[in-house]
Amino acid sequence: MLPIDSLMAAPLRIRGNVLGVFAVINKRAGTAFEEQDMHLLQALADQAAVTVDLVSLLDQVAEKQRIEQELQVARDFQRMLLPDHCPRAEGFDLAAFSAPAREVGGDFYDFIELGEGRIGIAIADVSGKGIPGALIMAMAKSVLRAEAGIRDTPRQVLKRVNERVFANTKESVFITMTYGVLDARAGRFRFARAGHEPLLTCSAGSREVRERAPAGIALGMVGEEIFDLIEEDEIQFEPDGLTVLYTDGAVEAMNESDEEYGHGRLYDSMKSRAGLTCGELLRGVVEDIDAFRQQAPQYDDITLVAIRALAPGQSASAPEPKTQALAASGG
Repeated sequence: MLPIDSLMAAPLRIRGNVLGVFAVINKRAGTAFEEQDMHLLQALADQAAVTVDLVSLLDQVAEKQRIEQELQVARDFQRMLLPDHCPRAEGFDLAAFSAPAREVGGDFYDFIELGEGRIGIAIADVSGKGIPGALIMAMAKSVLRAEAGIRDTPRQVLKRVNERVFANTKESVFITMTYGVLDARAGRFRFARAGHEPLLTCSAGSREVRERAPAGIALGMVGEEIFDLIEEDEIQFEPDGLTVLYTDGAVEAMNESDEEYGHGRLYDSMKSRAGLTCGELLRGVVEDIDAFRQQAPQYDDITLVAIRALAPGQSASAPEPKTQALAASGG
């Protein structure tokens, strides 16, 4: 080890932060370091600090660009998985809305035409974000569509989806989902809920919002034996009866005071627009959420699906392009 006869050090400082230390030992002439040596060393240290800081900033910019690119790919992929429009259901008005958050969560909804006036309707929230969340979403949707056409009940469909998700994902990944079948001819919606937000109903007479929450655990968390406890429920529609499905982003939206939007505000927003078409209702609910958030960022996806039994003379939602993030169709 080289003996140290003399030592001189200068900090690498940027904007008041010390990045490191520039040190030299043993002046070649064998004499002690002088004040002019210290000035020179500090000048070199200042230049080195600028270089180190610049490299760090360039790395941060590159990482930010990589993340933004990944998020854009995930957004595009997520959007591709959503339906272009709602199918027509005789005597019913259907609409759906989905707005991805900046970080891109895993919300999705789907409509599956099953024939004989029956339509499978699903809404789900995948725990992962970005590209991994979008890939899990794609897997869940493909399994859902495959099983919906061959299983008799929503409960059976969700059981099969759970088996595939449980077998093919990590323990930390799960999906909440509500899946049901709208039988337009019979005027009923039979559904099962896998750990998802309650389904909301509003009758034409009272305009009181009620929750429907049959038991069920999220997909991918447990095996068949425990998941088998999932229950079904059924809604028999009356004319002008309304049902809304939503993801947690709608009630967990935060304002600038870190206050949640909450279920109460969602119910009030829904009640105040209960007489509108499904498309108008969902657009109004989202406007209320945005007004509540003010300038606070949207941290989670917001997805809603509305189903209304049309009363005589009542109009349905006008179809809207997918680019507006709102799909609508009426029978």
